[in-house]
Amino acid sequence: MKMAWFCIPAHGHTNPTLGLVKEMTAAGHEIVYFSFEQFREKIESAGAEFIPCDEYDFNTIVYTSKEFQPCADTFSDKYCFIGPSIRPVFSPMEKTAKKTIYISMGTVMKNKEIYKNCVEALRDTDYQVIISLGENVEEYADLPDHIKVYASVDQMAVLSIADVFLTHCGMNSTSEALYYEVPLVLFPQTPEQGAVAKRVEELGAGVKLPSTDKDAIRQTIEEVLGNDNYKSAVKEISKGFKCCGGVKAAREYLEGLYASMEKDI
Repeated sequence: MKMAWFCIPAHGHTNPTLGLVKEMTAAGHEIVYFSFEQFREKIESAGAEFIPCDEYDFNTIVYTSKEFQPCADTFSDKYCFIGPSIRPVFSPMEKTAKKTIYISMGTVMKNKEIYKNCVEALRDTDYQVIISLGENVEEYADLPDHIKVYASVDQMAVLSIADVFLTHCGMNSTSEALYYEVPLVLFPQTPEQGAVAKRVEELGAGVKLPSTDKDAIRQTIEEVLGNDNYKSAVKEISKGFKCCGGVKAAREYLEGLYASMEKDI
């Protein structure tokens, strides 16, 4: 068996791979390991063929805007910002109230408490409330007509009518909401999601949920609904996303790189 091996060129990432590389090569398998020159000796000692890539010209497609990316001024022209990838609406969702609240903690996060508290927080309101449970398996009895609970929804369709999105701050969900100009109530569950939430707050497009009790949920949602500054901020971010050019801009960027490479050959 012949394998190409790629790893982040740092000691803490490369070193843990070498035991397996040695095991594979000792068993007669061929490993071609792409890394930086400083790791050549230890990689070859593990029995792999070493291919240096220090001088490779790396270019990166970035699925956000320069405005949303922190410290974007430190990025070179080898980074092409194309904005988020937004698919079309497949199954339109009807808007049944003046204000629509969308609540989702993503596909895999299991947090039954916040969903239950959201139901109680919004039970006696006149908002349209749409809750997507993901992998949470839960039965909700005695729901008022204005609160609908689903295992999953067409998120683009819901965001296209939503006025506030209570979210776990996954990058995809956050980008989709901002694209559709929906202010956010932020409830991150991981460090990565925390970084996304921090950026949204810095740009004034949302506010963190201080706790999961029903009073905090309702107060935070109504703060976002009642403050036009959040809506103004998301409109600016959305405008930046839409100016990025999307997949057409990415294709033109990649074609330009290829043309430059052919010219140099």
